[in-house]
Amino acid sequence: MTSFQEIKNAPLEEKIKMLSAEDKEYLKGYMDHALSAYKRIENLEIIRSRSKRTDSRASFEDRFLGIDIGTSSVKVLAFAGERRYKAREYYPLSTSPFEHDPQMVALTIHRALDRLFEESGLDPATVSGIGLCGHGPSLMFIDKNGLPLTSIVTWQDRRALDEAEELRDTWEGFSKDGTSMEAKLLWFWRNHPKLFTAGITALDPKSYVAFLLCGKRSIDLSTASTIYYYNRVHDVWDGGATGIPLDVMPEVFKPWQAIGTTQTEFSRTCGLPDGIPVYPGGIDAFCEAVGAGGFRDGVVVEGSGTSTCLSRPTAIDMSRSLHVLPDLSIRIETLSSTGACYKWFQECFDDLDLYALTELINADEPSCILFLPYLAGERSPIWDEKARGVYVGIDLQTKAESMLQALYQGVGFAIRQSLESMGQGVRCVRAVGGVNRNDKWLQIKANICGVRFERMMEPDASAFGAAIIAAIGSGAYEQSDFDSFIQPQTIFEPDMTSKQKYDNLFASYKALYGQLRDTFADLYVCANG
Repeated sequence: MTSFQEIKNAPLEEKIKMLSAEDKEYLKGYMDHALSAYKRIENLEIIRSRSKRTDSRASFEDRFLGIDIGTSSVKVLAFAGERRYKAREYYPLSTSPFEHDPQMVALTIHRALDRLFEESGLDPATVSGIGLCGHGPSLMFIDKNGLPLTSIVTWQDRRALDEAEELRDTWEGFSKDGTSMEAKLLWFWRNHPKLFTAGITALDPKSYVAFLLCGKRSIDLSTASTIYYYNRVHDVWDGGATGIPLDVMPEVFKPWQAIGTTQTEFSRTCGLPDGIPVYPGGIDAFCEAVGAGGFRDGVVVEGSGTSTCLSRPTAIDMSRSLHVLPDLSIRIETLSSTGACYKWFQECFDDLDLYALTELINADEPSCILFLPYLAGERSPIWDEKARGVYVGIDLQTKAESMLQALYQGVGFAIRQSLESMGQGVRCVRAVGGVNRNDKWLQIKANICGVRFERMMEPDASAFGAAIIAAIGSGAYEQSDFDSFIQPQTIFEPDMTSKQKYDNLFASYKALYGQLRDTFADLYVCANG
């Protein structure tokens, strides 16, 4: 049997011959894309010659690339001034929402970049910087050679419920649930202590991609600041009373600070020349705020896909996470399953046309049905992983469109509840993400919240934000340069008469969770033994 080291050291074309039949099938797509990338670039000497950059400041004609490692897909976006180049590649349908195979993610990045370069005509030699973002809190471990030791345990995984409860009891101010990075790390320490030995590193998904591109183990300062185990004053990792040996945590870099340059076999097979600076960026929601222009006073960004993140920039505040931009903190509120609720409804009523149903809805007249959108528990503002989804008020005359409208309203109420916790002075909400292509849903949100919602021209704000961070880090752009680039496409003004009708339902919505909290706990015990 061929050893791993022999395969690793062999020329790329020889690797295919040396793999087992099973591995050949699994990695067929990877090799196809790797070889096509080599063919497109022609040879490694050309790649290396492209990397000889003589200027320290990129021009406005150079492209900056953002890579967004998502829950269900990889998005890549490059920009030069107001011009955009974009591509997206989905994970296989069989992909678990709780664990991702790192090799599958790497292959998807290959395919996304291959599509970007082939379909847009973008020359990778013109890319002047790469910024990264990804879902979180998600976690994996790699060994001293950089090989994955675990799957990527995603933010949706809740195996660490007991650890989260213990942390809430022992860490003052800790209120997170079992999806948190702190709870996950404690779970791995308790269940797989051998992962916490010399040479092994714990990484989030986009930091793993940064390692694949430039060989550097890292975490960005913004992400580190969200983790209780990181002391930002002294720049050290400290597990405190948990006893976790946090030598596994990587070096911390500023989001806009280059951690290295493309120079790996992975980056070359992606078609990227050597020498492109790689910037660590940050969590997708933080980068999304940048890509939607959420660095202005009074602007909240609502990014909705599977889940929803609301973000608002603040002055530097030691009680809040650091932003991915200099001299800012950020307030983030996260809702666990907003777009996922729509997908669930779609699967339950797969014989109905939800687009047609949505057209029947009058956004100015509320449906007198309550829906709690807690199908995967809930984070902000209740932080209860045992909470569950609920419809209240259905009867024999209830139609599917009324239930769909109640779902839209329930998500809108959850957003309003979190917005109200974010302080006064919210002028508008900038909406991005796939869910916000729905006009009727956006109008319902505006009516419920009583503020203007703006759907942005660039819906892929996370990847765009990561690219912006790379551009700012390179020195080619200032933050103010993006005022003209980041503009709304459609504006949804609230109907204040309609808001008064929604206000009464909102009061009942807020009261409902408290009335059902103990029932949720009982049902959780019933379901989990």
